[in-house]
Amino acid sequence: MGQGVMHFRKAKTGSDMSNIAAHNSMEKIMDDTGGLRPRPDYLEKDDPWPPAWVKDFTRTALNDGQLGKRSESIGRSWTAAVEAAQPTRKPQKNAARAIEAVFTASDKSFKTDADWKDYLDKCRSWAEKKFGADNVLQWNTHYHEKVPHLHMILIPIVRDTSGNKYSSADFLGGPVGLRNLQTEFFEQVAQPLGLENRVEGSKKKHTDQSQWKNELVKQAADLDVRETAIKPREQAVEDREIDVENREASVRDRELAVGDREVAAGEKETELKKQAAALDVREAAIKPRETAVGDREVAAAEKETALKNHERKLKASQEFLQKVETAQKTNIGRIQDALLKYDVGVRIFNWIWPKKPRAPDDPSKTLEIPNEESRKGGGRH
Repeated sequence: MGQGVMHFRKAKTGSDMSNIAAHNSMEKIMDDTGGLRPRPDYLEKDDPWPPAWVKDFTRTALNDGQLGKRSESIGRSWTAAVEAAQPTRKPQKNAARAIEAVFTASDKSFKTDADWKDYLDKCRSWAEKKFGADNVLQWNTHYHEKVPHLHMILIPIVRDTSGNKYSSADFLGGPVGLRNLQTEFFEQVAQPLGLENRVEGSKKKHTDQSQWKNELVKQAADLDVRETAIKPREQAVEDREIDVENREASVRDRELAVGDREVAAGEKETELKKQAAALDVREAAIKPRETAVGDREVAAAEKETALKNHERKLKASQEFLQKVETAQKTNIGRIQDALLKYDVGVRIFNWIWPKKPRAPDDPSKTLEIPNEESRKGGGRH
């Protein structure tokens, strides 16, 4: 069964109040470092975004309440509320500027958004009735974060027929008042919806009527003095208690956020293990391929070496054939020159010593060789 949750924190300065209003109205958003970023930065993807505590930005369509430039208008709303209330004493400079109330429930307390809306509407109605609708400066519901919740910024004005008073301590009623508020909230809002009370029972000790009367008589003499002396201490203690409660609430919220981050880290680790297993399978499958590729590379290298040797031999053969061809051309030229010279010599010879007709009775005498004198005379015989 889920638990109803309600806690308060003080906005000590106007700047604190403006930052809270800006975040609650979605004008700005708090990132993982605790800094506020303007709304247009929602679309930037240059760093881990959205923050880990955001569930789904598309669910902002379900959010409700006062929107716009609340960081600027919340100050005007505060001034208008103070002027309208006309407190008997002006707010002191060290007084808290506002009080933020946050209403939610443990995760999965409700199954549907409609159930969550009904619960948060009841929380807001109860707060407006308890603290006064005039004291509500701003309210907003957030559905885009891990767990839906309601933010309310309240101005601490105690309204009374005897006069209005600006006091954050009296507004919440101190430690006893805070415990009573938790009890009322549980009984009137959380319990009827089936939620458990998250606040432990009161530790206040009770006494019987006679003991109480004797104690009053005993303390009557110095009651005024002690009351005057204890007021500042009570105020300081109440402020510290509220601060401690807020810090505890912040720690719980951070614990929830850390839990969500641990779950996300576990899921990421599981995914990484799956990826590592898949890589192991791929590595096992690629080793035979690497061996086969290595063998093919060796064979290719051997083929390249054989091809280079063959190319060298082919080049040597081509160079040899070129030399042979060159030699043949040279020899042919020489032979042609020799033949030409021979042909010229034959022609000259035939011109100088022409052939004679053969004698019928002496076939061997076919040519008359000229003597020295005939050659010198150049005459023919």
